[in-house]
Amino acid sequence: MKNSILLAIAGFLIAGTAHADEVALKAISSFPRNYVFTRSFDKFIEKVNKEGAGVVKITLVGGAEAIPPRQQPLALKNGVVDILYEPPNFYLGQVPEGDAFSASQKTPMELRKNGGWNYVADIYEKKLNAKLLGWFDSGIGMHIFTTAEPKRKADGSLDLTGVKLRSTPIFNELFKSLGATNVDMPPADIYSGLERGVINGVGAPINTVLDFGWDKFVRYRIDPSFYQADVLTIVNLDTWNKLSPQAREILQKAAIAYEKESYEFWQTEQDKIRKEQAAKGITAVTLEGKNKDTFLSVAYGSSWDRVGKSSPQHAAQLKKHFAD
Repeated sequence: MKNSILLAIAGFLIAGTAHADEVALKAISSFPRNYVFTRSFDKFIEKVNKEGAGVVKITLVGGAEAIPPRQQPLALKNGVVDILYEPPNFYLGQVPEGDAFSASQKTPMELRKNGGWNYVADIYEKKLNAKLLGWFDSGIGMHIFTTAEPKRKADGSLDLTGVKLRSTPIFNELFKSLGATNVDMPPADIYSGLERGVINGVGAPINTVLDFGWDKFVRYRIDPSFYQADVLTIVNLDTWNKLSPQAREILQKAAIAYEKESYEFWQTEQDKIRKEQAAKGITAVTLEGKNKDTFLSVAYGSSWDRVGKSSPQHAAQLKKHFAD
């Protein structure tokens, strides 16, 4: 009996010590808490917390409602939060090389093999004081969605003259080449912008329209898709360096595994979304042949031109690793 009590006490002390030694990390998402990308990030967090029980635990402290997305990179750099889940377009001023992710036609798995991942990870450490941990939900194509049927020129190419599109830096040059007017607008204002006619469309990943209820206003989707979702998970470098080797290994293994899981999920999910959009009355406007080739050439060309101007010292190597 005495031995049993001693063993129970020892077990309690060991469990208490393990809990006390568990490192708690604060994470934030640039998207609203209930948004599809944040829900995906939740799955990664669940994976880490399950596999890292007693060693490392991540708590999602909020989304865009907690800290405005454009302020989140500074919060990460200064250690206010430990982990950030956000597209690079919110901090291109600090890390213009982040543009390479949306312009890439590679998967995260390919980049880890061809050296591209390590190359850009080194840039993140130097410029943002951040460890590049993972690229989740890659492979999701971007599209232009409009409230009115897009006009065509005599040769069948797009003519978006006069169309006001909610844009971000990654879309600006492409939209301008199509004649559209770029409108800078926070993600949270897109719904009301469409509702009030402040914008006539938006450039966005295919999965966003139904998730945000924009299908109430947009009626057309321009195909083919271009670019891909570029949401990255980065960790404050000081926090990362203080973690135990075991904690770092748990985080890295979970990130690599979830990169593959989320990529494969979206390969089939996008077909389902196209059918759901059609059922909601969203018509696909498909560019074909020369018009399709020209559209994609301008889209990717404008991205790499922008990288060349904003990061001339790294542009060639980034294109070597990230371009198809």
